[in-house]
Amino acid sequence: MYFIFLALWIIFNGKFTLEILLFGIVIASVIYWFMCRFMDFSIQKDLLLWKRGLLLLRYFGILILEIIKANVTTMKLLFSEKYEIEKYKEQLNQYNQMVKEDNIRVQKELKRKQGVELQISVLEQKKTEVSEILNNLYDMNIIYPKYRNFVAVATFYEYFDSQICNQLEGHEGAYNIFETEIRLNAIISKLDDIFNHLEQIRSNQ
Repeated sequence: MYFIFLALWIIFNGKFTLEILLFGIVIASVIYWFMCRFMDFSIQKDLLLWKRGLLLLRYFGILILEIIKANVTTMKLLFSEKYEIEKYKEQLNQYNQMVKEDNIRVQKELKRKQGVELQISVLEQKKTEVSEILNNLYDMNIIYPKYRNFVAVATFYEYFDSQICNQLEGHEGAYNIFETEIRLNAIISKLDDIFNHLEQIRSNQ
């Protein structure tokens, strides 16, 4: 308190001179003695007050330092979040671009699918027409029902075309030659067996 009284004396005088300083020392001493003598004040209490004042200054110093640290941390978080947001936007744009490209691919595939389905529809229609023609020909009963299949008819055509025979029935007819070649394993009479042999040939290559 003594130094506070002295400082107040100088401040109230509005200037600083040696005379003012000396008077201030005397007056501050008298006031300080009066407080210690009649106002239950002591040097120990004054030292305790200074100690508490230093602790208070230290507290405010630590408080200001922590506030600065908190602000710095907050700024880092803000910039970090901004960076994460920009990164997320970039990834989102990439994802949207991939989705757009995939949609274009899907549209192209759908057009191709429609083309393939149209071709399948045409082929199925042709297959139906061919099956009807084939059934009409078979209904003429020129070929025995046992031989009404692709392998047999194709073989008969080869016989006639190469003049191996000129009739279906009889000892030297196409039926008899065909049966003989089947027994000798010279030809394969079933399409499934043909496909199996082709697969075996392919796997051996």
